[in-house]
Amino acid sequence: MVTSLEKRLQEALDSRQARSNLRSLDLIPAWAPKNNLISLKTTLIDFSSNDYLSFASSPHLRHLIHKNLLNAKENPLGPSSSRLLDGNTSLHQNLEKDLTKFFRGQAGLLFNSGFDANIV
Repeated sequence: MVTSLEKRLQEALDSRQARSNLRSLDLIPAWAPKNNLISLKTTLIDFSSNDYLSFASSPHLRHLIHKNLLNAKENPLGPSSSRLLDGNTSLHQNLEKDLTKFFRGQAGLLFNSGFDANIV
């Protein structure tokens, strides 16, 4: 038996599909470079990426992160919520200090993404 809620949700989905406004999440092959989308034999540049510094596609950075995760003495994956709600870790504070020194700044603050940093 279809409930009233299920019926309304299906109608909303059908309406979006009729307007060609129904979105879907397409899987990108694991071997594909993350800063480019591969479509058949054409390489497309991904202008929607927030990976400004190519951290997501750096094999060197991946190796360093993996090495540090294996050697970490505290939980390196962090809290399950905002640092303000769940608490801060020395990993966050040390990275902020290191970044501040590297960029010769007065202070540093980590954000979830480039998008979050830009909307502040």
